[in-house]
This record gives sequence, structure tokens and C-alpha cells, in this order.
Amino acid sequence: MFLTAPLSLSDVVADGFLTQAGFDDALKQRGTVTKTEFNPRLDGYEVVLTTDDNKTHVFSSHTVAYIDQGRTTWKWKDEPQFRFLGTWPSDDMIKAARTLAGNGPCFLVPQPDGSFDVAVLDADQLPKLHVHTALCVGLANMPATMELERALTAFGATNNIGMTTADDKVTFDEGTVVDLATRRVVSSLTFANVVADAFYFSTEHQMYFEGRYPGAPVMFNPVTNSVIVADSFAAHGLIVGRIKDGVWQWEHNASLRKFALDYAILEFLRDRTPVAEAAARGFDCATKRILKHWTHVFVRLDDDTTALVIMDAHQLRLPPASPEATLAVMATPLPEGVDKQRAKISYHQLRNS
Repeated sequence: MFLTAPLSLSDVVADGFLTQAGFDDALKQRGTVTKTEFNPRLDGYEVVLTTDDNKTHVFSSHTVAYIDQGRTTWKWKDEPQFRFLGTWPSDDMIKAARTLAGNGPCFLVPQPDGSFDVAVLDADQLPKLHVHTALCVGLANMPATMELERALTAFGATNNIGMTTADDKVTFDEGTVVDLATRRVVSSLTFANVVADAFYFSTEHQMYFEGRYPGAPVMFNPVTNSVIVADSFAAHGLIVGRIKDGVWQWEHNASLRKFALDYAILEFLRDRTPVAEAAARGFDCATKRILKHWTHVFVRLDDDTTALVIMDAHQLRLPPASPEATLAVMATPLPEGVDKQRAKISYHQLRNS
């Protein structure tokens, strides 16, 4: 594939999309940003980020554009050669600015008059781009309308990575293969497989919990990762996802992230998923076999946010299998796209039956 000159704003956005995804992910791994400071420098800003572990991360940036106080006009510091970009300060314009300025993370720096400076971090301050990670994270969040072949070609060209195309697949020199038809990294495992491998065993745990502790009140302590169940025992709990405004977001978990990258399970790497889709596809049980916590509860964190917490305690372990329980479990409808035979085999393996 040969990268042609961009002819539209969407082309420029595509040209930087995967590289930017890799840099954004690298920055995110430093921790949740709790405070951001901007110290003016000659051609930009020193950006100081404080993360939730109380560590300070200092970066240099350069100013590439300005947005007026009404947020209606974008003005480049140095006018680029592409006149088609326009002057509207959209999210795509910010992505395009990153593409033209080395693809580093971008910050809008507020000014006293209500306007903003658009500052892009110098990307060479971030760790060397990890090809497989950038492709997985980028493809997980790529809009369906984005021109995939262009984005892949630009990614290879920008990062000096060799690539070949054959049989509707793109193979990068470091080994990652992208299927152009499915728009995914090729893997031996799918998200539906992961759900199948956990579904029936998870279902039996839920039946057991709800039968033994019907309507039990639960209290979750995120500091100690403990769940108090019915004021009678404490279980170890992990938040795996949060629901807010009809959107599901995965909670960061190092083991889950490693699994997702090892097997290119892009669903685990999405920034946002509509909650209806999450429910239909079995997000509530998908992490259980990976993290070895088989019972879940939904816990209200605040007025707007609900968390899915998976739990483990000896009080939640299943009793010996019974024909009645197995029949009830097998009668439970599977999430969409999940193979019943695979789910049954996995259940019997876990049940040693």
C-alpha cells in the first residue's frame, strides 16, 4: 500500500489515528491524572501532570494553534499547506493538529480572556511506540467510517515499520497481522470465546449466591477491595467496569489488560461501549475466568455511576454439582454470538464433571 497525500480533514485524522492511540495509551499507563498545570515557555508550555499515585510527570510542548473565546474559530500558529482543514475548532481538528505536529498528546491551555492555546506534547518524551499495543488500542476505538488501509499505511510510514499486504490481511514486520475485512488484529481467541469459557460457570455462581443470600445488601470498599455481604462476611472484590449515562467503561486492571493485548481482545480495550451492547454480549461475566472471581454484584458509587464488582470468598464457592443445578444452568440463554458447545465443554471442565 502506498500513502497518498491527504485530500481532506478525515485523511489527516486517519494518518495520525493509530500512532496517537499508542502515545495516548502510553501516557494513560502512568496513572489517572488528578491535576494539570501549564507553565509558559518560549514556544509553548511545560505541562506538569500529577497522577493518582502522587507522582509528577513533566513534559515540554509547543503551541500549534489558537481557539477564540467563543470556540468558533481555529487559527494556526504556522499555517499548514492543507487549505481544506478549515477554521472550525472540532475534535477532528485537534486530531489533525496532532498529526501535523508529531502525534503527541494535546492539551487546550486556557487563557485569561477565555481563549485557548492548542499545545502538543513532544512525542519523543514518551516511551518508544509499541507496535502491537498501538494497533490493538487504536483498532479497538477506530470509527467504523475511518479508512482502515490509509490509517495502517500511515502508521507504518510514520513509525518506519515494514508491512506487507496479501489475502486481505496486512502483516507488520514485528509480527502483528490485521484483517482488513474484520478490522481486527488476527488472534486465536475472540471475545465470544472468552464469554463462552466463563458463562455457565458464572451463571451457576450467580444462582447459588442469589439463592443463598436473596436480596442481600452489599457494601463495597474500593480502598481495601472488600465487599461486605449481608453484614455476615467479607469477600474480595474488584471493580471491572463502570456504568454512567448509558455507557460502559472498563476499569483498569493490569491482568485484564495483559490478557487483552496478548490475545488481541479489542472489546476489553474500548474506551466506551453502549450499556445495551455490553449487556447483550455478556460483559458481566467476561472477566471472571481471567481474574478468577466468579460472582458479581452491581454497586452504586454515586448518584450517576454504578460499578460491576466481581467477588471471591469461600462462602461463595459452589457445592458439589447436582443434576438439578446443571439443568437450570444449561437452560440459561447465552449472550449473542456465543457458541453453546464451547460453553458446555468449558463448564464441565470447570465443574470436573
